[in-house]
Amino acid sequence: MLDKFRFEADPDDPEWSVWELLDSNRFNNMLGPLRVRAQDGKAIVRMMPSRSHSNFNGNVHGGLMMGFIDCALFAAATILECSRAEDAVTLECSTQFLSGGKISVPLDAVIEVLRETGRFIFQRGVLEQDGELIASFTGILRKPSAPRA
Repeated sequence: MLDKFRFEADPDDPEWSVWELLDSNRFNNMLGPLRVRAQDGKAIVRMMPSRSHSNFNGNVHGGLMMGFIDCALFAAATILECSRAEDAVTLECSTQFLSGGKISVPLDAVIEVLRETGRFIFQRGVLEQDGELIASFTGILRKPSAPRA
């Protein structure tokens, strides 16, 4: 994983770690560097939406939120120490939008791992902003097959 991501303490805020894809030409980087931390058995993954993440109504674009959720599932699985999460793929992600997200206000994905098996990581979470629920979601990550001997 260390060859794919920068995952280290945030020098500007010791309560958070930075989660950033090293290859700047990949989809994940359109979110900007993410901040992550574990708290009470859950992972909190934070992004700062900017104008480039907005729709024509001035809210955070729904597609951006879905992309953020997908990336946050992997960051959460890693910070919550699920095995082989960095090489997993998204098998399923279901999202329910509850409210519009604001630009220039931190957007947090609060995620818990419901169960981890040899092949799957089952998660659920919510997007929150200023104490308001923006979306709820569930996701299943499928881990890669074990290398054959």
